[in-house]
Amino acid sequence: MLADAVRVAAGMAERGWREGQDLRLDVAAVDADLRGAASIQSDVAATRPDVVVVASDIMAKAAGATVCCGGEKATEPGLVQGNFMAPAIITGTAPSSAVAKEELFGPVLCVFPYEALDQAIAMANDSDLGLAGYIWCNDTRLGHRVAQELECGNVFLNSYGYQSEIPFGGYKMSGIGREHGLEAMREYTQVKSVTVGMERFRPRFDI
Repeated sequence: MLADAVRVAAGMAERGWREGQDLRLDVAAVDADLRGAASIQSDVAATRPDVVVVASDIMAKAAGATVCCGGEKATEPGLVQGNFMAPAIITGTAPSSAVAKEELFGPVLCVFPYEALDQAIAMANDSDLGLAGYIWCNDTRLGHRVAQELECGNVFLNSYGYQSEIPFGGYKMSGIGREHGLEAMREYTQVKSVTVGMERFRPRFDI
């Protein structure tokens, strides 16, 4: 069973690698303000571009993993001076590794084999963070079951992207409270509790 799971995971990584070769960062789609905010401002980056290395690549290789594709600094004109990274697929690392458990805030996909669905859910929940989870499957009912068990504030089933009408927020160390939706409106309200006794009140003169 484990051998089959490993082969399936390897096949997914291989397919992702093939499709990843065709991915190109769209410079025109990157807003000018975003480019300015994301550009590397440190003196080291300005004076020694050769020492600017993608953090996820370092973390993965340190854990003995394989970066199947991507992970390198973007070299497209207009992006070379920023800290944009080509989407990366990583295999051969442990679910407990830093590259798998820490928030990279970058396009990094770690591929892990599993034998049973409950094992995959346990690996996903074995984290101090819980902002968003993504499920891709052909069985919508099964997807809803997994969504209920994932410990994260937002779950996307065969989709991605946030909408302003749904609550946004995380579990665990990914935040407290919610933005957007009805839950956000409740942040601007106050709750009052009124307790009413249903027995007839006895006047003090009858006591």
